[in-house]
Amino acid sequence: METSPDLLPDDVAALRAELIAARAKGAQIEAELAVAKAKASEDLAVIARQKLRIEKLERQLYGPKAERHARLIDHMEFQLAELEMAATRPDQGNDPTMTTIELNEQQAHNGAKLLQAIAHPKRLLLLAVLADRRLSAGRLAAAVGLPSGLVYKHLHTLVESGLLRVSAKSAGMCFSFKLTEIQAVLAAQIPGNVA
Repeated sequence: METSPDLLPDDVAALRAELIAARAKGAQIEAELAVAKAKASEDLAVIARQKLRIEKLERQLYGPKAERHARLIDHMEFQLAELEMAATRPDQGNDPTMTTIELNEQQAHNGAKLLQAIAHPKRLLLLAVLADRRLSAGRLAAAVGLPSGLVYKHLHTLVESGLLRVSAKSAGMCFSFKLTEIQAVLAAQIPGNVA
């Protein structure tokens, strides 16, 4: 609609009528715009609710399986690391070329490694919790308040040093030791009396 001055009526009543019609049309357009905005925001709210429902259902459907898969992967990585360590560890006790001095140096090295494994505060805490009982890594993690990945790392160090035993259980691996076994390991690695 053109609003050039030539097209506007000359009398006041006609101008008033046109102004009222223009205001009514503007109000109608504003009302339609408000309805459209309300519908759009309602649609966005429905979309957000549906996304939340989908996420919740996916967590219910895949959550426990995904967590179980993560635990199995951690367990397999731990076993792989143990196998790699066992494969790369030289069998020095059967080497006929080692002299008595080298054997003593090796004993000192092994003893230092063993003491280093025990020296970490979190490992000592794990040993204290494990004293004369068998526990899984998950229960150990819950008992000491550490993430399971960190517990596996410390358990790996303790198993590698010979301080812990690993036994298979239907739900996974269990770790255990007896104080007399630790004394025996220390006595074997460190010359002299260990009480």
